[in-house]
Amino acid sequence: MALVCKITPRGLMNGTALALLVAMGALAIGASASGGHKQAAEERILFVSDRDKPRQYVVYSMKPDGADQVRLSKGDGLEIEPAWSPDRKQIVFSRVLSQDNPTTNLCVMKADGSERAVILPEEPQTLHIAAAWSPDGKHIAYSAVKISDAFSSTIYVMDPDGKNRKKLVDGVVPVWSPDSKHLLFSSTPNSGVPDLKSVDMDGSNVKTFAVKGLGPAYSPDGKRIAFTGESDSIPTLFVMDTDGSHVTKVRQVADTICIGPVWTQDGKHLLYTQVPKDMGERPEVSIWVTNLDGTGAKSVTKADSMIGPGTAMLFVLRAARK
Repeated sequence: MALVCKITPRGLMNGTALALLVAMGALAIGASASGGHKQAAEERILFVSDRDKPRQYVVYSMKPDGADQVRLSKGDGLEIEPAWSPDRKQIVFSRVLSQDNPTTNLCVMKADGSERAVILPEEPQTLHIAAAWSPDGKHIAYSAVKISDAFSSTIYVMDPDGKNRKKLVDGVVPVWSPDSKHLLFSSTPNSGVPDLKSVDMDGSNVKTFAVKGLGPAYSPDGKRIAFTGESDSIPTLFVMDTDGSHVTKVRQVADTICIGPVWTQDGKHLLYTQVPKDMGERPEVSIWVTNLDGTGAKSVTKADSMIGPGTAMLFVLRAARK
C-alpha cells in the first residue's frame, strides 16, 4: 500500500478530488508545536469535522481525551487545517472558496471563532494549505500547492498579517522547530514516500533525514519528532530523535493509514487520524489517541473528524488520479 500516488492536475481538478481534499483533515498544532504557553489543564486541540453537514468541514476544539468538543466556525463553509497562534488567542486556517474551483485563502479568527479576516487572498489554481504559526509569533509558514500543467508545492513564510511573504523552499507541510529557527517539511511527493527534510529560517542549510515520511511534529520538549512513514508497505506512526536516530514504531494497523500525529502537552501521547486504506467518496475517518509505545489506543471522535500535519497532503495525493 503506497503512502502516496502519482499526481495529475486533471485528477486534482475534478469534483471527487476536491471533495476528498475538503475531507482531508486539520493541521492541528497543539501547544507542543507552538511553544507550550498553556498548562496541560487548559490544553485544547484543534480539529475539523463535518458532523453538522456532510462534506462541510469546519473547525472545532476539544480536550486531548476527546471531551468537550466545541464548534468554533460560524455558519456554513469549508474551513480546514486550523493552527493556534502561540498565545492561543488566534487561529489560522484555510478556507476552500468553492467545490468547483480548487482554490483557498488563508484566514485568521479569534480563539472563539469571531473576528475573521483574510490574510492571504486566493490565487488561481493554488491551494494555500498547512499553515503553521511560529512559536515566537513572528511568522506563518504554509504550503502553496500549484495545480496547473504540472504539480508543484512551495513553502512560503510571511508575517502574521500576510505581509513580507517570501519563498523558502520547495516542499510540503512545514512544521516549526520550538526555537522558531528552522522548519521540518517533506519533499514534494510524486510517488513513494517523500523525504523528511529541515531548512533554516532564511532558506539555507537544507538537510535530508535518512528516514522518509510525511507530517512531522516536534515533541513539546523539542527532543523528538513524530511522523508517518511506512513499514511493510503500511503507513505507520513513528517517533525518532531530532537527529534522525532511534526510530521507533508507535502505531500500525493493517488496512489502515495512521497519519497526522499531534503531541499532547505532557509529551506522553499522540493524537492522529485513522483512515481506511480503501476510501470511498466520504471516508470514515476518526481521531485516535495512543501512548508512545502504541498501547492504549482509542478513538476520541466518531467517524466524522480529522486532525494532524500531513493529512491534507495525503488526501490530495490519493485523490489525484488520471
